[in-house]
Amino acid sequence: RFNAKIHAFLSERGIPGSVIYHNTYSDEKANDKNIFAQVNYNQPISKKWQFQANAKANQTSLRDWGLNLNSQYRQHEYYLNATLLYTLSEKCSFSWANDAIRSDIQSRFNISNNEVFAARNTWLSSLAGKYETERLTATARLLYQQTAEENFAYSHLSPYLALSMKVFQSLSARIFYKNTYRIPTFGDIYYPSIPNLNLKAENARQFNLGTTWDTGFAQKRGRFSLSADVYFNRIDNKIISQPHYSMIIWTSVNYGKVDIKGVDFRMDAMFQLKKNFSVEANVNYTCQDVRDKTTEINYQHYNAHLPLTPRHIANSSASLQTPWFNFHYNWMYSGARYTNQSNLFDYWLKPYSEHGFSLSYPFVYHKISGQIALECLNLWNTQYNVIPNYPMPGRSFRLGIKMTY
Repeated sequence: RFNAKIHAFLSERGIPGSVIYHNTYSDEKANDKNIFAQVNYNQPISKKWQFQANAKANQTSLRDWGLNLNSQYRQHEYYLNATLLYTLSEKCSFSWANDAIRSDIQSRFNISNNEVFAARNTWLSSLAGKYETERLTATARLLYQQTAEENFAYSHLSPYLALSMKVFQSLSARIFYKNTYRIPTFGDIYYPSIPNLNLKAENARQFNLGTTWDTGFAQKRGRFSLSADVYFNRIDNKIISQPHYSMIIWTSVNYGKVDIKGVDFRMDAMFQLKKNFSVEANVNYTCQDVRDKTTEINYQHYNAHLPLTPRHIANSSASLQTPWFNFHYNWMYSGARYTNQSNLFDYWLKPYSEHGFSLSYPFVYHKISGQIALECLNLWNTQYNVIPNYPMPGRSFRLGIKMTY
């Protein structure tokens, strides 16, 4: 099998400024251009061996400009992947994947009249194995990551272990350990007018324990499932980004040690009312405690909540599918959070929720199939802030058409 895709995105938009008394004007604008081409090739070699290759070339540019601002960024990325899958038996398989990535960035700032150029080479190699039976699934993976730039180099070995077991016909349990190593992006380092070359890589160790209850209704009239997960993450040099002087340009910093404790709940339901009528619904809820555990001498924010990290997050959706139209309704909620390391009331940001819906009409005309969709965002015109002093847009509508030949 061979697949190819070409994508282009161009936009010019005004960037809202912060809310300041007696000033409602913002002259900041952003021009975005993103063009990429990618191909995928999949070739079975034999009954036990299968080969897959991917390649991608991407160019992204951003111009952030206004009366006293004119910053330009241009990035290139070239990506090549090759994966080999070996199926030992119906229960056991192994894979070996290798990724090579070449990327560069060129930025120019009118404020400091500086030009920055940086190039990065990244190599990823992953060896994975999977053993699966009717009641048991075990997965293991070892990922080696190496990245080199002129100013620094990173290398890391990340393990992953997961075990899932079907306790009963409708009840399953799972547990996993995962190590994630996140290297600062070009945006983290080079988008500020003064590059942050001291930004360190983020190293996270994640532990998760969960269970799922999944059952069907009589005569295949629908399904219902409940799942719950408890997790604990310990992160060294966690990268946190916040807006600096613009909503486009954010500043990233490291937090020495961060602990995250949380629980996730999810509910999914599907009911088949008649032959061509069905209803689907899902609910997601997360309760998490994200604390700064940095213990450096004279560090005043030990055990404080991290900025812009709410304790409660929830979202839900419901949809109705009919032969004539499809209707979808969604709701999301974000709890209160602090905007500063100092957990004082002056930096408290109140919770918010948002509702929206979409109405779509599928059609077929000769050899063309398509869909017309009308979408409403922020249905009740709620006024809220995700970032302090930057109100989010009110009610808006969007119309989309998709056709396939």
